[in-house]
Amino acid sequence: MFGYRFLRSAAVALGMYGVLGIFIAAAMLVVGSTTFTQVTTLQKTLESNASRGQVSSHGVGHPARHRQRNN
Repeated sequence: MFGYRFLRSAAVALGMYGVLGIFIAAAMLVVGSTTFTQVTTLQKTLESNASRGQVSSHGVGHPARHRQRNN
């Protein structure tokens, strides 16, 4: 049906394709891990700043609401 050379070439090509897949999966793991580490660091920084009162979402963009009236 198929010649020996064809089957051998197909086996080598599939093996190389598998190795390429392993390298791509490893690269995705490294990028994903780095991304999640950076997101976690950013989240901790924002939580730390919020607990110290440095970040406030109340009144941002609406300063007129929080002005004190001088009566």
